[in-house]
Amino acid sequence: MPKISIVIPCYFNEGNIPVTTAALLENERDFSSDVEFEYVFVDDGSEDGTLSELIDFHRLNPSKTKVIALAANVGSYNAIFAGFEYVTGNCVVVMSADLQDPPILIQQMFQKWKHGNTVVLAVRERRNDPVSTKLFASIFNLILRVFGLGNLPHGGFDFCLFDQSLISELKTRMRSGINGLLLLLLIEKKPTTLLYEKRKRELGASQWTFRKKLTLAVNTLLYFLAAKRKPSGELYQIRETYGVE
Repeated sequence: MPKISIVIPCYFNEGNIPVTTAALLENERDFSSDVEFEYVFVDDGSEDGTLSELIDFHRLNPSKTKVIALAANVGSYNAIFAGFEYVTGNCVVVMSADLQDPPILIQQMFQKWKHGNTVVLAVRERRNDPVSTKLFASIFNLILRVFGLGNLPHGGFDFCLFDQSLISELKTRMRSGINGLLLLLLIEKKPTTLLYEKRKRELGASQWTFRKKLTLAVNTLLYFLAAKRKPSGELYQIRETYGVE
């Protein structure tokens, strides 16, 4: 009986959580009855009602939900790796908490995994972002492709599915403050891709400032351009957990 673990970093997503969780439960209907789901939500030091909403969802769905509350805000990629500590599924999905990544694509990614693809990337064909954001992302991706990751898809990715067996190597390679999902491209040189249009965020305001984007980009570029990748400090500190034995 296959199990899909879905890791979702959350930061100031109080309004999104009820909508996103409802969509995730609805999406389960597209799968056969022998597929199990595990939702691992990581609250990245939110200062609104995000954690309360996640705890409420856990109380209603205790058998399939884990909530990890971090002691401080460490950034979405560090938070994602905190979630990796608790997954038990055969494959792992990483997606956003604001429904910009449509859950319906999980079915297609899962089918490709069943056919032997260890890494499946949902690549942004179009994105409803400001021109400045699109330009920044394009330049960042171009530099990475030229100097570090020739197999990086042109549209970039955050929404993905990969085999659980890769987590150990991902954790070994991870450094604080970088886009850790790009490490999948060091492990799998020819990932399978699906094209999709990233949705416009409907609820709440993004906390993803230009300064945070720039810091992440610089740290990531330095990592992939470095001949020797030195260890960094700890990625996160966990304050409390729910649904974790």
